[in-house]
Amino acid sequence: MRPLSTQFIFVFLLLNVALAPAVEFKRQVITMSSDPPWLTGASLMDIDNNGLIDLLAVVRLEHKLQVFRQQKSGFTTAPDQILALPERTAWVGSYDVDAHPGRELLFSTAEGLIYLRQNNGIFEQSPRTLIEAQQVFTTEYPKIMTEPDKSEDVNEFIPVVFPNHAVLYEKDEGDQWRPDRTLDLHMIQPRWQREYLDWMAGSNPSQTVSIRTWFRLSTDQDRMDEQKAENPAIQKLIDDIRADSNRGYQILQRQDVNGDGREDLVLWKSQRDMNPKTTVLVFIRDRDGRLPVRPTQMLRGSGVPIRVNREQGISPMWDLDGDGKSELILVALKTRVTSWSSLVNIALSGGVDWIFTVRSGRDGDYSGGPDFQMDITSRTPSDRSVEWMFQIDGDFNGDGREDILLERSSNQYDVYLSDADTGFFRRAPPLSLKAPVEAWTTIGDLNSDGISDLLVRERRVSRITVFLSQSKKRKGTQK
Repeated sequence: MRPLSTQFIFVFLLLNVALAPAVEFKRQVITMSSDPPWLTGASLMDIDNNGLIDLLAVVRLEHKLQVFRQQKSGFTTAPDQILALPERTAWVGSYDVDAHPGRELLFSTAEGLIYLRQNNGIFEQSPRTLIEAQQVFTTEYPKIMTEPDKSEDVNEFIPVVFPNHAVLYEKDEGDQWRPDRTLDLHMIQPRWQREYLDWMAGSNPSQTVSIRTWFRLSTDQDRMDEQKAENPAIQKLIDDIRADSNRGYQILQRQDVNGDGREDLVLWKSQRDMNPKTTVLVFIRDRDGRLPVRPTQMLRGSGVPIRVNREQGISPMWDLDGDGKSELILVALKTRVTSWSSLVNIALSGGVDWIFTVRSGRDGDYSGGPDFQMDITSRTPSDRSVEWMFQIDGDFNGDGREDILLERSSNQYDVYLSDADTGFFRRAPPLSLKAPVEAWTTIGDLNSDGISDLLVRERRVSRITVFLSQSKKRKGTQK
């Protein structure tokens, strides 16, 4: 037998390094309370402006606000600070409301807006009054106001809500908050809501009925009108597809398909039987900003669309390679289902094998067959549809391209890393993260190292699992 050459061994080692995950992830579990999740609100935000995303949690039955500050080594399992919520608080958020250094915690209550200053990473216990106003809040279930979009100047306004109008307060150059403009509110028909509360005491779970009254701004109607189709032919097509979709599946996206900077329209209809197929209709907007009456392209393929990112939702079109033009992405069953018995066998196997396919648009014309495909395995679908078990979002290896997050089993997520050299994604064994999949997931760069992290909030327990990337940059600075 000939001995292995040094050159072969060197190439082999390089290949293994290339296929190995470049980043490790630190797993941390945070239990916020023993209450069910719907009684514990949680939100991510950078409350101290240090580039590390922190966690705020409202424990509603205890009227407490928990503050979990992220350090360079990650989160702690216990809150760094616990604060009492003021009576009849509707929402709490992190805002810069006065000239004192650091962001404050702002509480919007029935008596007005009050805040807690921050000193050396600790919030004061005694509240200060920002705006006195008799607001129409009677809720006992306060929410956490998410951080405003930094690209818009919305952080300079704070709403004060009255029975039939809202006043927006703006901060002037002297750090004083003054009323800027008034918005009329229009009451929408009250909606009955029934909830199943299995946490209540007694031998039988209880039912409760509540009435919620919704308000909307006058300008909201303009936004609703914008969502309607631009010509009767497209609107009829949308109505026909929706009427044929018996479960209300998403069938429409407005996105730039051909990379010309204009928002196009994508419609699709999936045949949902033992061998699902999808028809995609693409309407490309012309230079005058108008959509055509007839589809620019009609594409057909085996399989169904999947979820892209949280903002896009489900869509068959997505720009995977960053060239500004969308690819057609579908997942199809690898094993052809010919009978109910074969479907049962798949369910009992503990997993489903799929073929993930990508078709690229060449000068606006999509290829007849896949330009890229790979085998991929998910958990067996249960109460959630197939589309939501996949998610193309987040950059977990730092190459600037989106990766695939997949629900592999009841307690495992798989990450298929993108790869420009070997195709759209690596076919090598993916990165696996242990956490319950019956959960809400958040993907984002929580520790400012340029690599996506994963936060998993369980649906039945007030518990969060965080996976923080441990890049070389962070390892060198951790304490």
